Amino acid sequence: MKKYRNYIAAAMCFAMLCSTGCSGKGSSSDKTSEPADTNASAANENTVSETTEPSTEHAPDIHANDGNMYQTLNYSFSVGDNVDYVNHEDAIHEDSDYFSIPDRRSFEFSSDLPGIEKLVVSDMMGTNYEPEFYMKSQEGIMAFDENGWTLSQNGDNDVALYCTSLNSNTGTCEAAAEVICQGKLLSIYAECKPEALESAKKIVSDAAFSAKYVGSYRFPTGEQSLDCEHFSVKCDLPWELTRSDNYYSEGAYIELFQINEYRQAPVALEIHAFWDTQAGYICAKEFADEIHDSYKEKYSAINGKENFSGYDAYTVEFDKAYTHYTEHSKYWFFDHDGLIFEVIGSWETDDKEYEAEVMKLTDAIEIK
Repeated sequence: MKKYRNYIAAAMCFAMLCSTGCSGKGSSSDKTSEPADTNASAANENTVSETTEPSTEHAPDIHANDGNMYQTLNYSFSVGDNVDYVNHEDAIHEDSDYFSIPDRRSFEFSSDLPGIEKLVVSDMMGTNYEPEFYMKSQEGIMAFDENGWTLSQNGDNDVALYCTSLNSNTGTCEAAAEVICQGKLLSIYAECKPEALESAKKIVSDAAFSAKYVGSYRFPTGEQSLDCEHFSVKCDLPWELTRSDNYYSEGAYIELFQINEYRQAPVALEIHAFWDTQAGYICAKEFADEIHDSYKEKYSAINGKENFSGYDAYTVEFDKAYTHYTEHSKYWFFDHDGLIFEVIGSWETDDKEYEAEVMKLTDAIEIK
């Protein structure tokens, strides 16, 4: 499952702060929400790392240094004298589902300023959207106030600041910021009474502009290659290659990064070599039939058979509508050397340009 792409929209991340393996009925890449975040690879300019994420076996100490400085997995930041540490939570290399973020650290603070009811600073899912486009994509999800949001540059960081309108149910307002660097997101969120909104905005802004990126991930700068036991693959810019292994398969994901329009959002190619499908499929056809059957009613999935790199492959295709585009997914399943291979290409429906680009990427896959 590639970098948990598309599994958590920014709305879900925001909601969390504010308040597949292959199963019998789905593939390793079922997409359940619109993509908004995804940069978790450990690629350098030439070779993709052996793991999907930089190694975080041990989280950094919560304090970056003495005083009111703290450290998430990707950022250090400071808080003001009127802000006090309460506790923190680590979620490191845990299995991801729709309601969790792997490799995350979340801090809870309190403030002695009247009217500040909640203050949280947390790692969020990464994004492959350019910062301005990322924030624009949230306009239909988040309840910005009449001032909308502002995007500022702070060293290597982009900092988006915004606040929300009064919540009639709770009688509170919200001030928030998102710091973006190398596709990694840090969220600073405060909930407050309306009369304390200016104080909350200052706390949030000060923390956001104190943030420094300390993560190990860097955007790719050139050709990338990955040599696995059962396949190899390579790509060049504007693509990003990520390794995505787990205990039942090895895999890779190729996607566009620094996206600035919605037609680019679904464009990707992934490959998985399964030695254990969990659901116990005994061959590629059985796997393909199950995927087809699970999608045919809701998405009018169609199946077929064609050649893929010299192998007899069973195919499944369907369209799935999101808010801003309709994604076309095409699956290839084939058997080789006792394993079941799954290759998935995706692009916006009827986008012949990016369909052709994804098909070119399939030529860069070498099955061993």
